[in-house]
Amino acid sequence: MSTPLLATKLYVPPSRPEMVPRPHLLRRLDEGLRLGHRLTLISAPAGFGKTTLLSAWARSLQQPVSWLSLDEADDELHRFFTYLVAALQETDDHIGPAMQELWEAPGRLPVDGLVIGLINSIAAAPTPVVLILDDYQAIGQPEIHQVVTFLLDHCPPQMHLVIASREDPPLPLSQLRARGQIAEIRERDLRFTTQESIVFLNQVMDLELTADEVSALETRTEGWVAGLQLVALSMRDRADTQGFVRSLTGTHRHILDYLTDEVLERQPEQVRTFLLYTSILDRLTGSLCNALTGEENGQDTLELLDSTNLFIIPLDDERRWYRYHPLFRDLLRHYLKQEASNQALVLLHRRACTWLAQHDLKAEALPHAIAGQDLDCAADLIEASAAGPMLRGKVEILNAWLDELPSDLVRARPLLSVIRAWTYHMDGQRDAIEPHLIDAERSLQMLGLPDDDPFASDLRGQIAAMRASNARHRGDWPLFFRYADEALELLAEDSLAVRTTLNANLGLAYMLRADLRAAMAAFREVQSLGQASGNMISAVNCIGFLAAILIAQGRLRQAVDLCRHTIDSQLEHFSEPLPTLGHVHAVLARVLYEWNDLASAAAHLEQAVDLGERTHLPSTLRFRASMLTRIRQIQGTEQDLAPLPPQIEKVAQREQENLDDADLTAWRVRHWLDQGDVATAERWAEAYRRDKPAAQTWRPYGELGLARVLIARQEWKEALDLLTQIRRSALEAGGAGWVIEALVLEALAHQAMGQTDRALTAVSEAVPLAEPEGYVRTFVDEGEPMATLLGQVWRHGVSPHYVGTLLAACRAGLPAMSVGSQATPTHLLYEALTERELEVLRLIDAGLSNREIASRLYVSLNTVRTHTKNLYSKLAVHSRTQAITRARDLGLL
Repeated sequence: MSTPLLATKLYVPPSRPEMVPRPHLLRRLDEGLRLGHRLTLISAPAGFGKTTLLSAWARSLQQPVSWLSLDEADDELHRFFTYLVAALQETDDHIGPAMQELWEAPGRLPVDGLVIGLINSIAAAPTPVVLILDDYQAIGQPEIHQVVTFLLDHCPPQMHLVIASREDPPLPLSQLRARGQIAEIRERDLRFTTQESIVFLNQVMDLELTADEVSALETRTEGWVAGLQLVALSMRDRADTQGFVRSLTGTHRHILDYLTDEVLERQPEQVRTFLLYTSILDRLTGSLCNALTGEENGQDTLELLDSTNLFIIPLDDERRWYRYHPLFRDLLRHYLKQEASNQALVLLHRRACTWLAQHDLKAEALPHAIAGQDLDCAADLIEASAAGPMLRGKVEILNAWLDELPSDLVRARPLLSVIRAWTYHMDGQRDAIEPHLIDAERSLQMLGLPDDDPFASDLRGQIAAMRASNARHRGDWPLFFRYADEALELLAEDSLAVRTTLNANLGLAYMLRADLRAAMAAFREVQSLGQASGNMISAVNCIGFLAAILIAQGRLRQAVDLCRHTIDSQLEHFSEPLPTLGHVHAVLARVLYEWNDLASAAAHLEQAVDLGERTHLPSTLRFRASMLTRIRQIQGTEQDLAPLPPQIEKVAQREQENLDDADLTAWRVRHWLDQGDVATAERWAEAYRRDKPAAQTWRPYGELGLARVLIARQEWKEALDLLTQIRRSALEAGGAGWVIEALVLEALAHQAMGQTDRALTAVSEAVPLAEPEGYVRTFVDEGEPMATLLGQVWRHGVSPHYVGTLLAACRAGLPAMSVGSQATPTHLLYEALTERELEVLRLIDAGLSNREIASRLYVSLNTVRTHTKNLYSKLAVHSRTQAITRARDLGLL
């Protein structure tokens, strides 16, 4: 009696209306067919679009396709073989016409014989044969796998088999791989890309989500197609889409129903228990799973889950570590909380904590200690793990850990109190530090440890280091150096992170005292310590200070090389830029601004502001935003500048002004005076003068700012006396950059007093110092008075190429020109070139020889040579070709 057949199992499923085009995967399937592979395997968990993809591919082929949709009822050899033959006959009725009769006949042939007959009839088929077996995971009988294996081993050249399965079938896949006879498409290939997610959610499901919302959903579902569809169904008619995206878990109704019905309820009880128990873990490995389940089959079970594609993802090539898909993990945790008692959950977390701590995974053990309600263990783990987040500047992680502990427990443990103080230190909340340092000293005293105890000594060193930092921020230099010396004496040699911070503070202190050499040595030590300890936050931040020192020394090119190398190397080694890289971008922008490369300077400042927002340092942000505003004003695009976030600006306005903030001081004074706000600049100058005796240090940026205010108030003598002192002190400190600015200000003061010769002398001294490093804005920002002086210096032959560049940048209404161009402003050339010289220039451009020019102008050949020589000198060139090129650049021809 023949087996009745369900015809719909042999139909290619219709295209789904919500299908997203996936041409790159269709090409992969085409390639497997074109290259003559025996098998294409599509293996992925439920809901990754395997059937949809194969349906689209089958309909795209220019040939018939044999399709068989399998289910649990087909897991019987007779039924499977019957449907297999029927599927093949749907596209070519010449294949196996007698196979069914032989199968039904008494004393039928052995299976191998029947399969051989089927293979021979396929081989005789006049057209290629593509056979698709969908949902192959329904097949479990070894006899059926043997039939398919035999078919693959003896596959005729015109046949191509495609298998779609939720798990890898027990077929000789490794042999097929070794022979290059298999093409594979797996979960990672089937995940939706960002663009596919946008098309699906917004065009197919008509949700109108923002790019950020789509990106968040893609991240949460990890491109799981069914997950995105279920999310889309859940989001329909919801007003608060952002809130839904933020709260999305595997326990949302549609996702929960799907995973429960399609996955969890189909598992044997032992596997289901394993899944629930191990769902508390973020990463799984065999022995860790054994610690939770009390069994010894952890690794075998993980490999089984991996081979069956049960929403588990390998994390290494050796398949030792795994993780669950986030939505599947959420589902498991949901059921674990429903089915397990609180006592059982506590026990699971304590087992996980013990294993992880024993394997030196203390940071991963910590959440389990907290969930397992073992607070003393959690405190121990925080003390042991805090160095990592501290080195990376992850204040939020440390605060989250400490917030899980009772405040009394934190105050009772001196190291925890110090860690809490460090979080406030890194977050710039200086007023909150001292109470925790007092708690640390009190609890340390209660321990009764001797003074020479290494733990007690190092802890006291950390306390002194933080107090030194606070003293530096207050400008209390005697107290700062007292605490710094104490900290250096008490800190353990291997307390690298704290020593790094302490040396950074020493470097800043030396910078503010204008001791550039000592500051350079301190920051070099920071760089060394930071690299040795892995404290890349400090190591990168100190690069910004080293570059700032180079700028003060007038070594602009070295500063740029250092900054660019640091930025490039950080981008190579980190997935996202470190927050302190903003400081490097800002310092690089200062030089690019000086070089008149305003577009590049603005780009780096925008990155500096973006990264600066993450560090929450208001004064730093204000400086960067002020500098960016200045550039936008010059470019005429100030209206395009986005303001600082309100919360940052609010803190910045509330923060007490810090007179030692060198960059901000210099920039603010110039900005006020440029805007004609002399009154504000004068108020600052009065406050600065009052503070000078207390500061007990020479502050070059403050002094230069004060000199500008004195010039604006026309207090010439006091201004010139101050500038003379600045130059003297700057030379002693090796601050060539300060010397150049002081000379520029001297020139402006002398010019305003009518002392033109002295003004030209000052400019003539500044130009040779500035030329090698390409200074531009130091001169150009002083406006028309400086342009006048530069024009006179240029006519006197002082560095004509370089001064010509400066004059070109001074020209109103024309684009600024970069350092290194050989340009000279047109209006000055017209003044310098005689009418006869301009005639000679035009005739040279026309291609006439000197003799022809002499004939045309009715002058002697020597006269033409004299005119030509003058042209070369005024244009700063050495040949006819160069003269023509320069003249064309300047619009003279």
